[in-house]
Amino acid sequence: ESLHKLGDEAFADCSALQIINLPEQMEIGNGALRGCKALETTIIIGSTLVLVPASTTGEYIVPENVTTIAGGAFTNCDKITNIVFHDGIKELVPHTFIGCNGIERLDLPKTIERVADEAFVNCIGLRFVIVRGDTQVGDEAFSGCYNLSAIVHNK
Repeated sequence: ESLHKLGDEAFADCSALQIINLPEQMEIGNGALRGCKALETTIIIGSTLVLVPASTTGEYIVPENVTTIAGGAFTNCDKITNIVFHDGIKELVPHTFIGCNGIERLDLPKTIERVADEAFVNCIGLRFVIVRGDTQVGDEAFSGCYNLSAIVHNK
């Protein structure tokens, strides 16, 4: 038998977890690997970006084959300074970018239809957001982003 699903927060905050071997196709719950600081490999299952290592630095370009970003995928990636989204991403789910303190500016492409509740919680370095489409912004989507000074809607 094989593993078919990781439930919500299945391994959340398992900070010593260094290796996980998952099948290429499975269902991933919200925050399944959130806070697994010791994992050093980007994890993509199918077309879902599940985890970006907290040690990732500089600009992060979301791979073209990714259509979904799981909740918690970027938790505590505080050394990432910019995230480049491609046009295949439609939604940013809750808790995707918790504590990404190094991001100062976001440019959301027109294809992102929804920024969910609490998607960018406590991203204290975030100062400027450009929204390029008819994007719905959820409750507390930028909660705790104390330095956010401008959100520009630019079609």
